[in-house]
Amino acid sequence: PLDQTLSILRSIAGALEAAHARGVIHRDLKPANVRVTPDGTVKILDFGLAKALAAAGEPDRDPALSPTVTSTSLAGVLLGTAAYMAPEQARGQEVDSRADIWAFGCVLWECLTGKLAFGAPTVSDTLAAILGREPDWDELPSGTPPNVVRLLRRCLAKDSGQRFHHIADARIELEDEEATATDTPAGTPYRTAFRIAAAAFVVVLALLLLALFVPDPASGPTVRNPLDGASFTRITDFEGSEYDAAISRDGRFVTFISGHGGFLDVYVSQIGTNDFVNLTRHDKQVNYVREVRRTGFNADGTEIWIGGGLGRRMRTVPLLGGKARPFLDEDAVNVDWSPDGSRMAYHHKTGGDHLWVADADGSNAREILALDEITHQHFPKWSVDGEWIYLSRGRPATGEMALWRVRPDGSDLERLTERQFLVMYPTPLDERTVLYIAREPDGAGPWIWAVDVETKVSRRISIGLERYNSLSISADKRRLVATREDPHAELWTVPILDRPATEADAKSFEQTEGLRALAPRFSGSTLYFLSSLGGGDGLSRLRDGEITEIWRGAETALLEPPAISPDGETIVLLIRREEGWHLHRVSADGSTYERLTDR
Repeated sequence: PLDQTLSILRSIAGALEAAHARGVIHRDLKPANVRVTPDGTVKILDFGLAKALAAAGEPDRDPALSPTVTSTSLAGVLLGTAAYMAPEQARGQEVDSRADIWAFGCVLWECLTGKLAFGAPTVSDTLAAILGREPDWDELPSGTPPNVVRLLRRCLAKDSGQRFHHIADARIELEDEEATATDTPAGTPYRTAFRIAAAAFVVVLALLLLALFVPDPASGPTVRNPLDGASFTRITDFEGSEYDAAISRDGRFVTFISGHGGFLDVYVSQIGTNDFVNLTRHDKQVNYVREVRRTGFNADGTEIWIGGGLGRRMRTVPLLGGKARPFLDEDAVNVDWSPDGSRMAYHHKTGGDHLWVADADGSNAREILALDEITHQHFPKWSVDGEWIYLSRGRPATGEMALWRVRPDGSDLERLTERQFLVMYPTPLDERTVLYIAREPDGAGPWIWAVDVETKVSRRISIGLERYNSLSISADKRRLVATREDPHAELWTVPILDRPATEADAKSFEQTEGLRALAPRFSGSTLYFLSSLGGGDGLSRLRDGEITEIWRGAETALLEPPAISPDGETIVLLIRREEGWHLHRVSADGSTYERLTDR
């Protein structure tokens, strides 16, 4: 009935009002975040959280309802579930409480009509509808009270300045209508609409992670992209870069390493609050090694473990900061807890990175997998059923790091991937699907991939130029956090002055769209740098204010700065192709090219 619908929405408005009074903006209000308890109490869930889920891409689901992915990143991304985003959210702009007022209007509309206010076949079309068209006001039931229609128009004004400025205004309107609605004839559309909307969300959330790889007898496995339809939330906007992000099991907190301010520190933040706690405060011995995860949460989420530098013991710190304490033995690093929290897996940072399993408190430790000093084992990660440990295994020096799995007792060691290089951060999505980060054989990436561990079919699932360098998922598999690199890296010059230089003193140079300029090295008045653009890295130079590409190799990766001979005539590059790493010599004008090493 109408009075029940208005009562529920009034309670939602009251809860938002209380949150806004404390400076908390929900930013992801939707029916899936509303619960009515058996005694009739209305609760809003996940205040201040950005929902995140890599959707499985079922053909019958509504992409407009695609949940969000939470991502620490160097590139701007969106916040909120697509169908309930305010226009300013859809544009990636800063939001305030009026974004919640818009979402409140969307929820009210859905309760009254049983339809999304801005539903569309795809997320892009949904965002376009939010930005460009009005709801179909004729879809409102004929008995909708005029002041409720006015309330909807004020909540769904595309110009936030024309919206209600305070959710209390909406609550008062509903209270006024509720006082006169007790005699309104009962009708089923209102109650039915609310239940249909809520059920649709439950079904979408329940099905999102199913059947990522669907058998097709005619054509083999059909690989579905679990990121289809997901939107991305930017968490950090620090100067510098963030690495190694990990999300807590309950999906509420994220920890990461940042070079903000010129120091490498470990931070923690409650997702959606934009508040960050520096846990290490310029501890010079916290260093970052790409092949080893250096921070993460313990099993119950009350502490964050931090892997120290070489010769430094791993430590744990209380969730929001405090005194650090030593953890495990001196060589342990890269720890992960089993799904039930009863065991942990980790490796040593000594030669061979021997893999260990221990009880949750570190006792009863036993080595389960030992290798020679050349082969390494990194990023141990428990499967969702606790029956396997996934790991990256191989030789980092050659890039031959593949995804493997092994039983917790060390038996049944099995390789899962073949053609991707430098596999990192295995992230089980379900009992059959594992996400991970890896490069293409030609060195492009790193991208996000998914593999079916039964068929060993893998597929790249991230799109575009963005490169990812860490990955982590919550226990319910509904929130994913990643660090993402900006696909563009420009070349700037800064003069040496008798004072600290500012951005106004710096000068950038025009360069090809999508080009990444890396590792600059001077030779006299000429600046050489690595240039990355699509399928292969190259070498470019800056001379007399002009950028010229002097060499590019197909299907190559260059990760080390160029070495230039004293006379400036020869440049030596460390190049990786599919067969491995080799030193090559290139003339300064790019006219000659020669491989120097055979092994």
